[in-house]
Amino acid sequence: MNRGQHELLNELFFINPDILAASLVRTDGTVLSHRGQEDAGLAALGSMLAVVAGRAVTELGRGMLTSVVVEGDEGFVVVEPVDDDSVVAVIAHRGAAPGLVISDVRASIKTHNAAVRP
Repeated sequence: MNRGQHELLNELFFINPDILAASLVRTDGTVLSHRGQEDAGLAALGSMLAVVAGRAVTELGRGMLTSVVVEGDEGFVVVEPVDDDSVVAVIAHRGAAPGLVISDVRASIKTHNAAVRP
């Protein structure tokens, strides 16, 4: 894990206490960095969602993937692209504001984008 990857994930936890786990994942499934209480299954989920959603969005003529939100009874997962080859996937608890989580993830990616590339 490089310093930028570590700083990105740390910032997410600092600015949004609703985030329980976060992973930086390549779209081929390689985990670049992970932080939080959930296991690395989040990384695999992030990669899978990025590939499937990205392909669906592109093939349906809707442009490039901007975000994926999957909601469940106990919370939700947000996947945001960092660049063409990697995504950030976060788990947030039930009651968290999805829009705020998405906004915080996007802001952190924008701040750290150049530094997270391996």
